[in-house]
Amino acid sequence: MLQFFLPLSCKAAKPAQIIFYFSCNESDADVTDMKIENMTNNVSTKPKDWTKSFNKVLYTGFLLFAVFYLLFSKNISEAVTSLGIALIFDPFNPQQPWAQRPLYQRVWLIVHVSIVLLGFIYLIIR
Repeated sequence: MLQFFLPLSCKAAKPAQIIFYFSCNESDADVTDMKIENMTNNVSTKPKDWTKSFNKVLYTGFLLFAVFYLLFSKNISEAVTSLGIALIFDPFNPQQPWAQRPLYQRVWLIVHVSIVLLGFIYLIIR
C-alpha cells in the first residue's frame, strides 16, 4: 500500500492535511481506499480586510485629481470638491477612534479639513 501525503498551506493558520491511501496492484491500478483527513478546526477562513489599502488608494486618487484640477485645469471648484471627497476615504485606520490616533494623523486630517473649508469659503466669497 502506497501512502501519499499532500499538505496544503494557509498563511493565516496551521496547514491542513490531506492524506490519500492507494492500493496499487500490477494488474489494475484501482483506488480501494481513500482517506481524507482535513483539520478544519486549525484553518482560519477569515477574509483579509482590504479597507485600509482601498481607502489609501482612493484618498491618493482624489488628492491627485485635486492637484490636476488646481495646477493644470485651473479649476478651483473641482479641486476643492476633490479634496473634500478625499476626506471620505480615511487614509489611516478607519476603525481607530479619534482619541487613540497618533498626533501626526490628527494634525494631517485637521489641516486637510481646514484647507477644504478655506477653499469653500473662497469659492463663496469670490
